Amino acid sequence: MKKPDTHYLKDQTLDVLARTDTELLSELWILADRAAVLEQILIDKGLLQPGEVDEYVPDEQMSLRLEQMRDQLVRRVLASPFVDEYSVDSLKAQGQK
Repeated sequence: MKKPDTHYLKDQTLDVLARTDTELLSELWILADRAAVLEQILIDKGLLQPGEVDEYVPDEQMSLRLEQMRDQLVRRVLASPFVDEYSVDSLKAQGQK
């Protein structure tokens, strides 16, 4: 599917910023929702204490993994307004990076 040519905010730059914000908010909510649900499941099962996630200090390997995940998210969010065409394959590839 091709990106629409319509400018919702009557300015291409504002449209780009709006699409970026929308993508970022979508990603943020998905992650926050999943993290809260997962944390509650672990607390309910007695596998995690309330507040334990907030107090966690990652080791070097986990720190590197988190850095890679952060960089991937930043690339995807900041590049989203500049993608001209979308397809099922391109969206699947985005999810696998």
